[in-house]
Amino acid sequence: WLNLERWRTCARPEVRMEAFAGQDCWVALDAASKVDMVSMTIIFRSGKEHHLFARHYLPEDTIALPHNSQYRKWRDAGRIIETPGARIDFTVIEDDLKELAGRYRVQQFAYDPKELNDFVNRVLLWAGFGLVEIIQSPQNMSEPAKEMEAKINAGTFLHEGCPVMAWMASNAILKEARSGGPIKYYFVTKAKAELKIDGIVSAIMAERLAMFAPESSSGGIEFF
Repeated sequence: WLNLERWRTCARPEVRMEAFAGQDCWVALDAASKVDMVSMTIIFRSGKEHHLFARHYLPEDTIALPHNSQYRKWRDAGRIIETPGARIDFTVIEDDLKELAGRYRVQQFAYDPKELNDFVNRVLLWAGFGLVEIIQSPQNMSEPAKEMEAKINAGTFLHEGCPVMAWMASNAILKEARSGGPIKYYFVTKAKAELKIDGIVSAIMAERLAMFAPESSSGGIEFF
């Protein structure tokens, strides 16, 4: 789906997230599984440019599987955060979200309601930012997916050059219409279960927040 050459030209590995300390940001979490990849993305706005950063989480038991040598390489390089045990430890992700909220002005946090009720209830106890429930339907995801694609092609969707995100970008495809013809709504999917796209899906959710962001947001939950 995405133009990978344009994706590569948008890489700014020299730009660290710390450079945006104290600035507004929009955060999203894609958690399709409790035993596999979970991705959290953060977007900062700077004029016409959007700057994307990502964190990826995997349980240690999943990383240790024989066929997951790529995950072990990325963990050792600091690109994947390993959580203890056989399932994702969401307290690790919650702690990271708290850290983000302490360093940056998190405006909103987007999540898909599936599998995340306990996590969301815990975050609500302390969050000073709005939580936005986004059901991952074509109607909700199409416009921000198109906007993200357009920004990538224009060179204004900048990112840190993470190899995990580059792999996910190469895995992302558009679901075809049942007729096989052109589609009105974009819906990003993958060809095989092992080809992960969690970071791209999370980025689309964060882009939805950033592109429709009000001047300020309050606490509580919004629904889409």
